[in-house]
Amino acid sequence: MRDMGKFFCRKNILIVAFSILVSASWGQNLEKKIRFKTLSVTEGLCHPFVYNINQDKNGFLWIGTGEGLCRYDGVDFIASPGMDSLPVDVVNVSFRDNLGKLWFGYSNGQVWSYDGLVFTRHQFPEAINTSIVGFAQSEVDGILIAT
Repeated sequence: MRDMGKFFCRKNILIVAFSILVSASWGQNLEKKIRFKTLSVTEGLCHPFVYNINQDKNGFLWIGTGEGLCRYDGVDFIASPGMDSLPVDVVNVSFRDNLGKLWFGYSNGQVWSYDGLVFTRHQFPEAINTSIVGFAQSEVDGILIAT
């Protein structure tokens, strides 16, 4: 009976030691693969308050800020490139649908989408007079918008 207790004790110690080794090596691999870089207004970000970040199908990062959208190509920031019609307002939320289209919801109630080439403003039968706070995709109804 005593030998069984030692066996289970040794087995538990081996399992714990193995777990620690696997965790340590896994953590080291993550450390090598993930890189962090701080980007701010100094590097060209168009506003210090960032509310969301999304990536389009071309690899650009779209950053929703307190003063509209800012595109980052991995080197430079461009504030609302060539899109003078976009609002200069808080971009509360962004969403990428299953076709790769990006959706942006503004604090002024406007909804815009970007297909990789063109921005489109979406008008609704009834005006939205409150902030857009979320998007979801439905197989039946398309894009659902939360206010």
